[in-house]
Amino acid sequence: MRFDLSVLFFCTFLAQLGCQHVNKKYCEDTNWRKEAFLLALQGENRNKISEFQKQCKPFKVEISSQAFNEGFDEGASQFCKSDSALDFGISGFEYKGTCEKHANEINFIKNYNKGRLNFLKNKLLIKKTKLEESETRLWRKKNEFELESNTNPALAVKAYDELESYKAENERLKSEYEELKLLINDLKSK
Repeated sequence: MRFDLSVLFFCTFLAQLGCQHVNKKYCEDTNWRKEAFLLALQGENRNKISEFQKQCKPFKVEISSQAFNEGFDEGASQFCKSDSALDFGISGFEYKGTCEKHANEINFIKNYNKGRLNFLKNKLLIKKTKLEESETRLWRKKNEFELESNTNPALAVKAYDELESYKAENERLKSEYEELKLLINDLKSK
């Protein structure tokens, strides 16, 4: 049985709505078992309860750790399946330790890493294309600057500013490209 990513996206949307509107009513009316269940399905960490406890404390609302943990365990038992791990990694989501208390964590992480590697390789290809486009723009701007320097010094100033901007963009893309390569190599070594 494959994990349905639409459920994950819907759960993420619901959780974001909840986090944006933490008030007394939210703290009092939330079914924390269900909330924890949804958080686990999103791949969140069990320690998220600490944030909610902190946010609800001013309203003198206590969140039952037992109910929260029971709901989280139910959600994690669905989330921590090996086939959902691959989808989670391919989608680019970051693993936050949701499966730490589950026997299947080793298999989950192994499949998650396969999916994550696929995601990062695709991201690297996109970054490579952007870097090549940037290098082409930079080459053209250098030529334009040299031409303007020899023919129209006033326009050369503008071309120089643009050239510096292109150089900065190119350096940023190179840095991001190299960072992705390091992430991929690190993931391959696991």
